[in-house]
Formats: sequence, structure tokens, C-alpha cells
Amino acid sequence: MTKDDLMGNFDAIVTDPEVRLADVNAHIAKLNGDAYFRDELHAVASGGSSGMRGVFVWGWEAWATVQLTAIRRSLLDRIGDPELVSRPPVAMIVAAENATHFTSALSETFATGAIETHRFRVGLPVDEIVTGLNSVGGEARAGRLQIQPRRILTMAEPLLPETRQAAEETWHAPVANMWGTSEAGVTAIGCFKGTGMHLSDDLVIVGAVDADGDPVPAGVRSHKVYVTNLFNPLMPLIRYEISDEVTFVDEPCECGSVHQRIADIEGRNDDTFLYADGVSVHPHLFRSILGREPAISEYQVQQTAAGAEIIVCAEGQFDVEKLNRKLQEALARSGCPEPAVTVTVVESIPRLATGKLKRFLVL
Repeated sequence: MTKDDLMGNFDAIVTDPEVRLADVNAHIAKLNGDAYFRDELHAVASGGSSGMRGVFVWGWEAWATVQLTAIRRSLLDRIGDPELVSRPPVAMIVAAENATHFTSALSETFATGAIETHRFRVGLPVDEIVTGLNSVGGEARAGRLQIQPRRILTMAEPLLPETRQAAEETWHAPVANMWGTSEAGVTAIGCFKGTGMHLSDDLVIVGAVDADGDPVPAGVRSHKVYVTNLFNPLMPLIRYEISDEVTFVDEPCECGSVHQRIADIEGRNDDTFLYADGVSVHPHLFRSILGREPAISEYQVQQTAAGAEIIVCAEGQFDVEKLNRKLQEALARSGCPEPAVTVTVVESIPRLATGKLKRFLVL
């Protein structure tokens, strides 16, 4: 099942005859903060990284199960660490403002007085986010961002290796990644003990497959995944296609969990650029070069007929022409004849309504 299949047959797929796509869309359109649909349901929309809009509805028990899945590893981690147990938990969240987005809606539904929570809209200027984070950070340290987090949890966008490394080196705190989807909830989550994540395979079935839909072995990056959601009977999704590229990991985790391990997800198959004569360029070509330039804090790559136009946000000076040459040489080695690349420094990069950044724009 694809997102097109789901949206084209929505009213026939949902198991409650009172839930209709037209009504769900009307509910989502007027959302500002968190709100129930038909008194007990939750509806979210995903334009997300793929750019194709989908609408998903969750029953109350399923919605609560998603939240429990999101926090269960953090709770285990907290219980096992005397320092964390001795301190009252304070959470600082940078997320989409609009509750139509899955993770934003979830955090609003289950905001309680038990955990002091501070939310910052991802679309704010970086300086404002930094000021807000610092204002509730307990201890000062040298540097622009003065907070001293004990744990860092990332979600909604790919956690690239250079980002994980930078966070660990800056704060000397363990980083866990979360893979969440509007279709299947918290599909995988890290344990703070190592890289990668553990599948929530007591709640979802994830099949890593190639472009033809055949299973791929551990250690091989998939072209896409087929996901079956086992706990949301309101919207049964069986072998639902998601374009995230997933790599299963065979080695056990030191945390002792027997849930299937996967590597951090670094992209989607619909981020791949296809050029003339069948030349295929994976986004890792751009990431591996742009990610090594310390001055670049963010970037967006727009495919062109002969190469790419790239906009970047930078925290300092760097050699633009040298970076251009590196990218052009890498494209040439991939088979692109006479590639052309331009890199332009900008103040900010527009985000989608969900708060996500569409990092790769296919021609």
C-alpha cells in the first residue's frame, strides 16, 4: 500500500464509518493547538520529507501507546542512573508549532505537570531559540549555547553522523535518535547506549526491501520499507510503503535489548537525483562533503539539469570556490558530464509547514 492508495481509498480503509476524509481534513485545517477529532481521536497530516500529503487518524488507546513507546527507553535509562533519578526532569523541545505535525501533536497531548517542559517553535530565528534554551538552562558554560543537557533525543529529521558527533563532543551527553512516522508511530528509538536505534517490533512489523520489494539482508541499506501497524485498528495499514532507507544491524546492543537494531536513517530514496543517461546520485555524495565543512550549519540542495544549486547557512568564513570544486569533482566521478555546482550563503532556509527542512529538492 502506498500513500496514494491510502488517500485514494481513505473512507474504505478506516474501520469507523463515521470517520470520513472530508471531515478529517476540515478538522486539520482549523487546528492551532492540540484538539480531539470526534471527542477521542487524533488526526495528523504529513507533507513531510517526501512532499506528498497524507492524513492519518489514531484511536485514543493507539495514541497513548505511541507516547508510551516514545518514553519507555528514557524511563529505563532514568531509573538506571542515580544522577538522573536525583534530579527533577526538565525537557526542552524544539518542534513544529502546528499540531497537525505528528511529534508536535503528541507532545502537546501528553504535556503534564510531572515534567517541566519548555517548547520552542522550530521556525524561530536561531538566536531566539538559543536565548530561550539558555533562559531555562540551569548551569552556564563557555560557548554560545549555555545549556548542559544530560540526555539528547533527536527526531523528525535524519540524524547525520556529523551532527551526532558534534552534539556528543559539545555536551559530553549521550544522544539517542528516534524514527517516528505518522503512519506507524514511534517505529524505532535509540537507547543512549550506542548508535542506531531499536525497532518497536512488538508494535510494528518493518520489512527492509529493495526497489523490487524483495527483502535485503542485514548490513545492506534498503531502498524502502514495508510497515505493518499492529496497534491502531482504526486505520489498519498492512505492508505500507515508506521511502526511508533502512539498514538492519546484526550486532547486539550493550543495553541488552533483543529488539532488532537498525542504523541511523540518513535519507529517503526519493532524495536521489537522476541525471541524463541514467546517472543516479545518492544524497550522501552531497552530505559527505557539505557535512565536513565546519562553518556550514545548514544546507539545501536543489538539483539542476547539469548539477546542483546549493544554499547554505554559515557560522563563519569558508572557501566557496574550493567547496564548489569538490562537489563538481564528486559529481564527475559519479558519471555526470561537465557538472555545474553553485553554493550561495543565505541568512535562513525556508521550512515546510510541519517545521521540517526539505534538504534535497529533486528536479
